[in-house]
Amino acid sequence: MVPWTVVLTGMAVALAAADGLSVQDPGEVVVFVDSFEPDTIPAWETNQGLAEAATDIVHQGSACLKLTDQGINAQVFLPLNVIPGLRYRVRVQAYRHGSNTGDWLGCAAVSFQGGRGSSSSYVSRSGFLAVPDQWCELSLEFEARTRRAFLILVGQNATGDVTRFDDLRVTCVGVPPLTPVCRRPPEIASASTGVELTGSPLQIGRRWGALNARAIADDLEEYYSAPAEKAGLPRVELIRRSEKFVSLARDLAPHWLDEAQAVAQAAGVEPELYLAFVGSVYRSIWRGEDCTSFAVSPRYTDGRIFFHKNRDNDPKRQTAFVIASDRPEINKFIAVSDASVIACMMMVNDKGLAGSADVGALQEDKPRYRGWMNTALLRYIAEKASDCQEALAIIEQFVRDGNYAGGTVGTHWLFVDRHGTILEISNNSTRVEHRIHDQKVYFSANRTTAEARMQQLPEPIGFAAFHHVSRDQSTCFPQSISGMSVEVSRDHPDLLTVAWIAMPARSLAFPLFMGGVRTPQILVNGQVDLAGRQSLGDYRQWEPIEEFAFSSQRRLEAEVRALLAEGRTEQAREALDQWTASCCQAHLAAISTGEPSGCE
Repeated sequence: MVPWTVVLTGMAVALAAADGLSVQDPGEVVVFVDSFEPDTIPAWETNQGLAEAATDIVHQGSACLKLTDQGINAQVFLPLNVIPGLRYRVRVQAYRHGSNTGDWLGCAAVSFQGGRGSSSSYVSRSGFLAVPDQWCELSLEFEARTRRAFLILVGQNATGDVTRFDDLRVTCVGVPPLTPVCRRPPEIASASTGVELTGSPLQIGRRWGALNARAIADDLEEYYSAPAEKAGLPRVELIRRSEKFVSLARDLAPHWLDEAQAVAQAAGVEPELYLAFVGSVYRSIWRGEDCTSFAVSPRYTDGRIFFHKNRDNDPKRQTAFVIASDRPEINKFIAVSDASVIACMMMVNDKGLAGSADVGALQEDKPRYRGWMNTALLRYIAEKASDCQEALAIIEQFVRDGNYAGGTVGTHWLFVDRHGTILEISNNSTRVEHRIHDQKVYFSANRTTAEARMQQLPEPIGFAAFHHVSRDQSTCFPQSISGMSVEVSRDHPDLLTVAWIAMPARSLAFPLFMGGVRTPQILVNGQVDLAGRQSLGDYRQWEPIEEFAFSSQRRLEAEVRALLAEGRTEQAREALDQWTASCCQAHLAAISTGEPSGCE
């Protein structure tokens, strides 16, 4: 696998930030590369030609794409995700043999209609390969009019003619200009430093508390101690009001208590008060727009399982992490939470269950203020449930036993599992209602333009297009403090399930794989969140970078599957960790410079 930092050397925008350079003019961002090695050539489709890897004549590397004409219009083509209104540049090395007899010389082209059409369908075409028997660069530019363009490489047009291609690069040109955030080069922390939130509750708690001590102390004061003092509630009363939470944790999740004590001790705050804070802070603090969760039926994604949530809340520091407890029968999971609490605002676990908890469900007629709030309940579901039905059973049991503490609002849940089930649940303190959805698109809240945009996406819907909808102006707001897009792996949910997390939701997304062992420290300690808030970039810059990352992710997945087939699981996990660290490093550099903007 080519290291991410090497692949991204053409990303002038991202690396200018990393190197402390000022990019005043419109940038050029790499969105797709193909070195035409044997493992990438099968992705290209052919029309009246034979495409194969050749090693006898190459531009660089070990192979090139050799196209042999078998008709009168030999070409290979590949669909690319593009963004309407943006301009793209294509460069590719090409070689034609002097022994060829056809009069239509090799070239590169782009069409919006497909890859099998004639030259009349091209919206842009490079010059021809005028000089035989040597490598030449072909180049073209085009402006995207749809969200998909077909990149076409055309051979010489007589049966048996041979044309070769190598070192393809597609860039987005004229993206909005970037300038450094500050006069001095920004200090970009290394994402190669990983945090293993694994092992015993005490080990996990100590690491979390040490990394997030400042956020823990700040949130404890701002969202708990100060409001309580203003309301005339002494410390002893705060602790009393958390007794039911603690009692339930002692019975159902005793590792939480050890973990919270270790967090408090490492952060230098009072353990008993911190435990009360964990159990009581998430009540009646919802403000602004409702959170938004959405999913698409696998019938419209070529079988892939996608899930997303944007979280709208107070601007507390956000964190993303992978946790793997050594306690028996506790699932490993990825989640987004406030840096001050190990909870779940949205999650996906190693059984392939993704879920979120939003407000705005059944009207609360008999509010309860003691028990577990949905942030704790969602973590419990992440740790214990393997599919939608088990998640539903847990919620029903909590409501039936009077242990759901929703305050003045009910909870609206969305779950998606590896079987493709999309489950909506609404509950208050006394009732639970649920519904399984099989329509093309489901949104947890009324997001008219985002839903219409999703409905209009060409099928099968790809992950990039699905994720980009999360920045639609109808679902992404100034208070959208985080977002998480998930792709659940059907066959390897414990390894290849991946979550892409943006903090805030308008910012560039960062990856976490379920099979990884280490979470990049910059995600755990809130550094990515702080950089995202200060970022001066907008979605037009993030989308090409993300689409490049998603393409790289597919190549990584192929490598991991090959390692798994050989029984090399530890090497597969290491590959996931290395790729994640490199991607996070590049993305942190990218968001450390730019111009201010909101959502689309």
